[in-house]
Amino acid sequence: MHACSLVSVLWPVAFVLYLPTTFAQGSPSWQQYVRAPNSTIVRPATILSSYTQGDVENAEGLVTGSATTVLTRADGSGEIPTLVVDFGQNVVGQLLLGFASSANGSSQGFPGIRLAFSEALEYLTDRSDYTRSDRAQGNPPQLVTTGTDQIAVKNTPYTWEDQWGCEYDSKVCSDGLHAFRYVRISLDALATDSPYTSADGQVEISSVSLRWSGYLGTPATFTGWFECSDANLTQWWYDGVYTVEMGTDIFRSNDTEPRGATSATLLNKLILHDGAKRDRDPYVGDLAVASLTSYLSHDTSEATRNVLEDLAAHQRADGWVPPASINNYTLQLFDYPLYWVTCTWDYVFYTGNTSYLAAHYAAMVRILDTYYPAHTDAATQLLVRPDGYGDFAFLPRPGSAAYYSALYVLALRKAAELAELVSSPSDARRAGARAPPPSPP
Repeated sequence: MHACSLVSVLWPVAFVLYLPTTFAQGSPSWQQYVRAPNSTIVRPATILSSYTQGDVENAEGLVTGSATTVLTRADGSGEIPTLVVDFGQNVVGQLLLGFASSANGSSQGFPGIRLAFSEALEYLTDRSDYTRSDRAQGNPPQLVTTGTDQIAVKNTPYTWEDQWGCEYDSKVCSDGLHAFRYVRISLDALATDSPYTSADGQVEISSVSLRWSGYLGTPATFTGWFECSDANLTQWWYDGVYTVEMGTDIFRSNDTEPRGATSATLLNKLILHDGAKRDRDPYVGDLAVASLTSYLSHDTSEATRNVLEDLAAHQRADGWVPPASINNYTLQLFDYPLYWVTCTWDYVFYTGNTSYLAAHYAAMVRILDTYYPAHTDAATQLLVRPDGYGDFAFLPRPGSAAYYSALYVLALRKAAELAELVSSPSDARRAGARAPPPSPP
């Protein structure tokens, strides 16, 4: 292996960060900490037997594959056949259910299956802890589901994949992509889905799995790794990488943030979402942390570049850059244009892509020379957030908050270095003059 190593001491732990050019033979010890699944089809880890209720036969068959799992409910029965599948850790993608057969109950409708997803047992109930429809907009809101995904199980064998939309006009609906660890499967139906589904009958399930949608970060894909003498600290680093992998995905209209975030300029591009489940929209403030993780672990810098370029393309005439595509690029956050500058510095210095810098240098100049000077106190030279704007946490920060000015100084210093890269010493001097030098230790 050819590698450069950064060795230091983090009290009381010694650590090494490797940035390899080739991989060693065999299976290095760091690979045991990798969280990603081995393939894009993810199998469950176990069935939580303590949550099984009602008439359920061979629940474990969904994990062992020994036989089909049968859920049966007689007409009028008050006990809902239910089982809970545990995937062992949070996963993201579309649930796949293989149905061997079904038998209708007393009504004409197919037997119904209802699905509730959750990241934690604490929030596992008869509705999902979060679905995309929870943030539906409109008057009335354009709901697809009301907390669970529904299936009208056909009588012949087939595989059902959780896709956004409804099977019968506005009935028997699913929210599509989910990020979760646990899924609660029940033989039940919504009254509003009649006559297409019913709460009784019998369903035979032959398999359950998930079609992984994020970046599949198997050990072979790592371009850098971390390992130290403390197993917990090492695992936390890989947990952070896994979080970024789950959010690294293709931008699609049917599984992103529903509040006006779908953008023609992002569709079908690799991007880095704020979160795999909630806030599935690429926010530049989150790139300040997530992109750095991606640079040190995988060759996925394209995801960051696509986001930065798209936000620059939507810059306002006054220099303000939107934080994300949400609300059709109109969510007014005061601090996020500064993150665009710092993230641009990170991207350029980690990738060496000076062509990107040349193409978008003018956007940086407009941020720092037009937008923020318009919101600077002339007496103190501190930033003052205008009315109607929030920040990353929507905290009440009246007047000149230290956070804004500290971030402003950081952005100016990084902008000065970027100006040197494009051979613009006057811009470098101007940015440097507005950022006070670091205080002596």
